[in-house]
Amino acid sequence: MAMYGYARCSTNESKQDVERQARDLIARGATEVFSEYVSGAANTKPAFEELLSIAKSGDTIAITEVSRLGRDVHQLCHVLDYAQQHCLIIDCGVLQLDYSTDNPIDSMSRAMFLVSGVFAELERGVTVERIKSGLKAAKEKGVTVGRPKKTAGDVPQKVKDLLPDYESGKINVSELARRAGVSRQSMYKYLRLLDVDVKGAWVVTAEAVPQKVRELYPAYASGDLSIADFARHTDLAKNTIRRYIALLQDEPKG
Repeated sequence: MAMYGYARCSTNESKQDVERQARDLIARGATEVFSEYVSGAANTKPAFEELLSIAKSGDTIAITEVSRLGRDVHQLCHVLDYAQQHCLIIDCGVLQLDYSTDNPIDSMSRAMFLVSGVFAELERGVTVERIKSGLKAAKEKGVTVGRPKKTAGDVPQKVKDLLPDYESGKINVSELARRAGVSRQSMYKYLRLLDVDVKGAWVVTAEAVPQKVRELYPAYASGDLSIADFARHTDLAKNTIRRYIALLQDEPKG
């Protein structure tokens, strides 16, 4: 029968070290350790679920302490029910629940396991309350909590330089973002910071079609220039070129 170890920490490796748990579990006989960084209260723990998917009847799941399985008594009860249904052994070092035999589980051992879970849940609850209390006190003192709010001064100069083309209707938000080298989501934030209307994503008439596009349009219309080459020669997105083409096609002749 195999012994699998499970190690978990709530925060990433820069703040907590899951390897210490792994070393302890290997020293106790675990042939493989499944580790992850995830909150104890999380409903989904991918590494633990992977462990359960390969554990067979008679196998042992080893942990360094009950709280590694979670800091929620409801979740711990589900783990014990799963262990009972699949005849697994939960080994917490000084505390072991053996569901691999027909022998009934000692009531005191199960109670101690769940009591440990109660204290783990209580500890987490107290920690959360302290954090909330600290944040509230800081706010009441006028301390800025969290990331500082961005202002118009944080908008990249490249965006400001391209803004006249956007406001005149020559380019839309997508093209503005592409030229500035930022995402569309960031661009919308920048426009709001600059107090620029972002409702009209593409308000443009044929008069706003760039001269370079007009010069190359005949070559496209005659079939000598593809959309891709049209976009490359004008340094515009293909969708932008298509919109300009539609405007030029609808433009009155003569």
